[in-house]
Amino acid sequence: MLSLDGGGIRGLITANVVEYMERYSYNYTREKYCIPERPIERMSMAELFDMVSGTSTGSLLATSIVLPNTDKNSTQINKFFSTDAIRIYAELGSKVFQKFEVGYRGLILGTTIFAILGALLGLWIGASRYHDKEHEDSIKAFKSFIEIRR
Repeated sequence: MLSLDGGGIRGLITANVVEYMERYSYNYTREKYCIPERPIERMSMAELFDMVSGTSTGSLLATSIVLPNTDKNSTQINKFFSTDAIRIYAELGSKVFQKFEVGYRGLILGTTIFAILGALLGLWIGASRYHDKEHEDSIKAFKSFIEIRR
C-alpha cells in the first residue's frame, strides 16, 4: 500500500518523492528483471502497489498516478505520471493554494471568543461533574484526615 500525505502546496514534496520512485523502480527493474524498454522511463505506481491512497492533495496525486490510460494505441499503463502532477503544482499552485491572512483585529477577536467559550464550557462541565454533596463531603473528610495526621 502506498499512502500519500497532503498538506496543500507541500504535496509538491510528495510528488517529487513519487517521481523518484517511478524513475528508480524503472531503472531497477530494467537492470534486474530485464523488462522491455519504454518510451517514458518510468514505472507506474499501479504496477508496484496494490493500493494507492492519500489525504487531501495526496488523494489528488494518488488518483492522478493510477488513473488508467484509455488510449488503446499506447503501451503506457496509466494516463499520468508524477511529473505531470509536478507540472500542475508549479503552474497552478499559486492560484489554488492561496494563503489566507487574518488581521490583528480578527486574531484578537477569535482568540477572545475561543477563550470565553472554553471557559464557559469548562465551568459548565466542572459544575455538573464536581458540584455535588458527596464530592464536597469526601473533600472535607480528606482534609480532616490530613489535619489529624499532622
